Amino acid sequence: MKKISFFLIGLAVSAIFNPITARADVAPPSKYVTLFFEQAGQPINDPVNFTIRCYGQTYDYQFNLNEEVIEVSDYSDTCQSYGCSFGLANTLDVYRTEERYCNISGSVNNQNFSVDNFLGDDLVNLKCDRADFTIYDGEYWKEAPGFDQCQQENNYDLDACREFLINMTDQLALNEEGYAYEELCDITVSLQDTVKPDKTDKINPEPGAKNIDKDQPPFQPNNSEIQPRPWYTRLYNVVRCFFLNIFGQKC
Repeated sequence: MKKISFFLIGLAVSAIFNPITARADVAPPSKYVTLFFEQAGQPINDPVNFTIRCYGQTYDYQFNLNEEVIEVSDYSDTCQSYGCSFGLANTLDVYRTEERYCNISGSVNNQNFSVDNFLGDDLVNLKCDRADFTIYDGEYWKEAPGFDQCQQENNYDLDACREFLINMTDQLALNEEGYAYEELCDITVSLQDTVKPDKTDKINPEPGAKNIDKDQPPFQPNNSEIQPRPWYTRLYNVVRCFFLNIFGQKC
């Protein structure tokens, strides 16, 4: 126990005094994303073919942040109906990368669409919740009401409080390696004023719409004040990765 405590203190000190290294060398949490495609505020229930491309700055082998913003990930799939879910590991949060923006494009009902920066600068509009489970005996459990009180009364002995744990192993979305996704994200993509027929002839857009030239360079927000993520976020990732390794999971 003393060795673990000293190790955690060392990790915390390292993250505080060398925050860039701590952030860059920790794998991001896996994400299970549900996409909601809408047009004019109404759900799109028809199949939607889409491609997500994200751009950002990468760290070099010395953990220095490169100034150039480049494409760092892409993902293509088909959303068969409204509210489709995908495991987007290393797409919206890329290893050793500071993501700056993502674009999404595709087609629905023979019409093309393209939405630049659909998650906002630095992906500020990407909202994710931590998956609600506890790892115990190699399975995933959800804490029922009364679990915390039982733990306090039984000196935090899990075996004494199993009646307050609900087995969620068969209900959670698992990745290809059989591990539950660590974050659950919902994303609404509004296609209002961005859809146009899949033809070479251009049409007059609706008021407020913009013509999208597929040959134009990708949208790039203002990166003049780019800074690495807060130190406490990097510290959290370091500690999270350490405990996942204890339970035999990859971070």
